[in-house]
Amino acid sequence: MPRGPFPVVAVALETPPRDAREAAYYRVLAAYVGERGGLVFGASPEHLARATRRGVRGFPLSGGSGTPNFYPTPHVVYNRLRRRSAESSPAWEEALRHLAHLNVAVANARFLDKWTVHECLAATSLRRHLPPTAPYADGAHLRRVLEEWGSVYLKPRHGSKGRGIYVLTREGPFAPSASPEVKTPRTREQGEFPVQVRTPTSEGPVVLSLWDFLRRTHRHLRRRGYLVQHALPVLSLHGRPVDARIVVVWDGGRWRIASAVLRLGRPGSPVSNIAQGGTALPLRKTWPLLRRQYPRLPRTDAPLRRLALRAAEALAGCGIGPIGELGVDLLPTPHGRTYLLELNAKPDKRGSRTGLPPTVPALHRMFLAFARNRCHT
Repeated sequence: MPRGPFPVVAVALETPPRDAREAAYYRVLAAYVGERGGLVFGASPEHLARATRRGVRGFPLSGGSGTPNFYPTPHVVYNRLRRRSAESSPAWEEALRHLAHLNVAVANARFLDKWTVHECLAATSLRRHLPPTAPYADGAHLRRVLEEWGSVYLKPRHGSKGRGIYVLTREGPFAPSASPEVKTPRTREQGEFPVQVRTPTSEGPVVLSLWDFLRRTHRHLRRRGYLVQHALPVLSLHGRPVDARIVVVWDGGRWRIASAVLRLGRPGSPVSNIAQGGTALPLRKTWPLLRRQYPRLPRTDAPLRRLALRAAEALAGCGIGPIGELGVDLLPTPHGRTYLLELNAKPDKRGSRTGLPPTVPALHRMFLAFARNRCHT
């Protein structure tokens, strides 16, 4: 039996949580694991890069001032760095090398690359559940897909929380296609046409020429490595866009569903992310209400749950990892078909639920699995 607390988990964070809901989540997590013989604390990349076999500096997540303390060397580091720039910093690179030398398991060491994930899933039987997607190439390519699809999402391949997204809808005589299988007529290859542009932060759509949009954004789209994705028909509830977020967690033997919510974007928003003002409702309880409005949906949410588990298994099979937790974003459409929008290695912790968040016990099981596997290597 291990001596002392087990498992000891360092949550990698740049700083102690400042957001009240995020801080509350980590307090509950630390208390839950602590009541079961473990220890959870926070540590920055700089702290972890200086860890020794005797211990590591960090900060409490169970409440208090956040003043650095000295903790036992962790069995597991749970990466919750908020910014991709922090993951590409020399301090995090040094921390990963140092932790490997100390035989410390790291769960979700990196943000996921949207295009890498898409290519992984496209090579499996899940291909039929993926919206048509391609890297942004140039204005001619964007014009062609707008002529064919009518509406597209432009997403940064390294983006998160719905930031940096553009939704372009062609304004003109041809209606957008209702599904990827339905094509719209093509216009003249070099024809100019207006587009409606929406972003998560805009007050409403702006109409301008495609040429003008590209003049303002082309370099940015190329530099950030944007993806062009077919904008599929979106369900709405009370006038708000709807999708599903299912969080799955690895318990050492298989992937299990930890939570499942229906996300409602704020009115007028093209995205449903909680970070962009969205609201989360329990998926199972809300599904009958949604199905009354869209009778072609499956009778229950079970197909969405199965699809989320299949996506996690497929991603793990691609050798991307080690991953212990995934947020799987799914889009059920009015036609009854469900698409995989994204897989996220760092699901939002700022839920609005009271009581014990359902992901907390699941994360405890994940920590135990990673710690035990580390002990056997």
